[in-house]
Amino acid sequence: MKKLIIFLIVIAAAISVFLFINYVRSPKIEITLVEDLTIEFLDAKKVSDFISSINGTITDDFFIDTTSIGKKTVAFAFINNEQKKAVYSYEVTVIDTAAPIIMLSNTYTVTVRK
Repeated sequence: MKKLIIFLIVIAAAISVFLFINYVRSPKIEITLVEDLTIEFLDAKKVSDFISSINGTITDDFFIDTTSIGKKTVAFAFINNEQKKAVYSYEVTVIDTAAPIIMLSNTYTVTVRK
């Protein structure tokens, strides 16, 4: 009888360890980004616009802030195919390739302060 109880305790402990390891192991992340990670200044692009494949679903497909030029880190969360939450980030570069437009006129006004 004692051997049976010890055997059941060992089996229960092994199952608990297996479930704990499976629970805490890192979620599987398989993401492929597009080749061009640049965004035009003030362009409306979402997180998913730069992902060509992902092993899950993005939880919040938000618009990336393009109000300033330079490198931006885009961090987002997603639920993978194993139903585990994962966090991933990638870097984009906000650029401004639009040439400035100068409007000329026949009349100019200059204010002089005294």
